Amino acid sequence: MLNQHHLFKTASLLWMLLTYAAFSLAIPANATTGEDQVKKIQARYNGITSILFDFHQQTTTSGRIRFGEGNAVFVKTSNLTQQKTEARPKTIMRWNYVAPAEQIILNTGNQLSIYTKDDKQLLVTKADQFDSDITLTLFSGNADILDTFQVLPPKSSKDSASAGKNLQAMHLIPIKPHSQLQRLQIWYSSDNIIHKLAMEDHFGAVTTILFTDIQLDTIKADDKLKIQQLVHMDIPDDTEIIHQ
Repeated sequence: MLNQHHLFKTASLLWMLLTYAAFSLAIPANATTGEDQVKKIQARYNGITSILFDFHQQTTTSGRIRFGEGNAVFVKTSNLTQQKTEARPKTIMRWNYVAPAEQIILNTGNQLSIYTKDDKQLLVTKADQFDSDITLTLFSGNADILDTFQVLPPKSSKDSASAGKNLQAMHLIPIKPHSQLQRLQIWYSSDNIIHKLAMEDHFGAVTTILFTDIQLDTIKADDKLKIQQLVHMDIPDDTEIIHQ
């Protein structure tokens, strides 16, 4: 089973790439540098209201390989779930792991919940307790990825080939030391959608996640019913609830 800290770390790093609202920047149509490509990817996701996908995850630690899979949903909501004084839309994320064990990670922007079915346990904490985390700082929209990461080209042509001939690869290295991440590699298509990423921590553990069946803008920001269904967790009565 994947532990809760690992699940949160993985989801947080992915949320940074999938939901961060880019600043309005002028991007040359023929931009080729890594920095310009990051701006293009940010602008692409900034224009997306919702994204759904299946995922296949592999984590390698000291020769030991663990697998996980499931589906995830990210939705930028309207004022239905936020105060009118907030300038930016709130992003709700939900990860549903179906293997190796059933687990749910739900972040409403205010509250983070991690439910583990086999353990009959629900961990609930305030999302703002992780404000010191560099990734959640980015989620707030108060920072630019290029202020946080240095963009490097792929190490070799094999990097792009490893995810498919129609994908390009790039490396992102934290400018300042990061407790959870040493380097990040993403593979993206010509329409600036991310299809694969690999994260390496300071202990050499590498988590690779492949996204499939990607669906864009299938949930509207003001769809109150679907958003309520998204944040609902059907938890058995005998579940232990831990508040932190």
